[in-house]
Amino acid sequence: MTKVFFRLFAILLSFSFILHAQEGASATSDPSEYVEPSLLKTGDELSIKVFRAAEFNSVVRIDSDGTFRFPLIGEIPAAGKTTKEVALILTEKIASKVANPFVEVNVVNWGPRTVNILGEVARSGISLELPTNSIMTALQAISTAGGFTPSADLTKVVVQRFDPKNKIHERLPIDVSALVSDNGQSKEFVLHPGDMIIVPKAPPVYITGEVQKTGEYFIDTQRPPRCSEILVRAGGLTKEADAEHVKLIRMDKNGKRHANLLSLREIENGAYEKDPVIQPGDYIVVDLLQTDNTVYVSGAVGRPGEFSIDPKRPPRCSEMIIRAGGLAVTADSANVRLIRVDANGNRTAKTLTLPEVEDSNYDNDILVAPGDYIVVGYAEQIYILGEVRRPGPLTIPPYSTITAQKAIALAGGFTSLAKKNDILLIRNNTISPVNLKKTYTTESNLGNDIPLQYGDILFVQESIW
Repeated sequence: MTKVFFRLFAILLSFSFILHAQEGASATSDPSEYVEPSLLKTGDELSIKVFRAAEFNSVVRIDSDGTFRFPLIGEIPAAGKTTKEVALILTEKIASKVANPFVEVNVVNWGPRTVNILGEVARSGISLELPTNSIMTALQAISTAGGFTPSADLTKVVVQRFDPKNKIHERLPIDVSALVSDNGQSKEFVLHPGDMIIVPKAPPVYITGEVQKTGEYFIDTQRPPRCSEILVRAGGLTKEADAEHVKLIRMDKNGKRHANLLSLREIENGAYEKDPVIQPGDYIVVDLLQTDNTVYVSGAVGRPGEFSIDPKRPPRCSEMIIRAGGLAVTADSANVRLIRVDANGNRTAKTLTLPEVEDSNYDNDILVAPGDYIVVGYAEQIYILGEVRRPGPLTIPPYSTITAQKAIALAGGFTSLAKKNDILLIRNNTISPVNLKKTYTTESNLGNDIPLQYGDILFVQESIW
């Protein structure tokens, strides 16, 4: 009679447990949906007890592949499930060895539950611990990281997330601008353990010519200024400026540059519809009031400014850059633009590559004419994130190649928790694994130290062991 009672008791418990597990198993395909904080993940330590079968009792840890090994059973999937769901799986597996088993699964120790933030926030590269019994949204995480920098592009924020089911890393876009500007009407993006928030930098606006403070200016992408407003930020026009000839140069979606002529006098006289809204990446050039033999050099050079030339013996573009102090450390030698206005008032912009000139391709080194503008672009950056001592952006100097190992060395080297054999390289929306463990021990391992490109992101993951 006692045996029958215990069997009925175990069956009722199992049936009740199955119902609860089925209720907890429902999920949503929306990546921003709320995810139960108690879902298991890599590194969690579990205590497993089997009623009336103590030989199966054990303590296990979830491996990096999301499973754990159980005696006499084998691998059990656990990551992304609740303890009840894992207990249900074990109950079904053990049923062939124990009559009417009842399995209890509890978390002994939670593994790390962090998210990382990279890019244009006040404290780029930090890791945040997710709350155990509540949620954290993308905006909350960005706020904790000090908020956006003035150069952040709120329209292109993405979250990189690992999909354990398909074993791939996804890049999920977040329209942060909508979340910030619509008074909470948009759906918040809920973060999952292991997420990485990437906030890109919006390109600056370049102002050159007859203004008090030439240079690059970052704008608020949600409240972009008009042309006249950003010229005020540049200190206004000089006395020699031609307010009737202000050029706005903009690149379209196809990469083609277009130059529009503006008249600040008309705008001052009430033609406000002719005052265009500025976009990131625009170039504003304020001409001299009178035509002379001046050439303007701006951007990443040692001494930007205006330089007089002899029209009878015009210099070449590379010579003008030398007169302007040469390339700055942050210059992109493959991105030198020469802007020219011909006799008919047509404006053209041509991109020069200085390394080609140095390789004896002198035909590419254009002769400069009076009134030309030479703009030297700034070099792009790479980002080192995760388990390094100084995470953040690194500028690649011109004429140089930097490998993954060297970049990590410039970032202070690995921390003691770094997972050196499973580093993620993010390039052009593609994620590739990189193994830098024992790079210099054998010749075959040297091939793992790959050269990096502008815009690359290296993410050094945390080892749980």
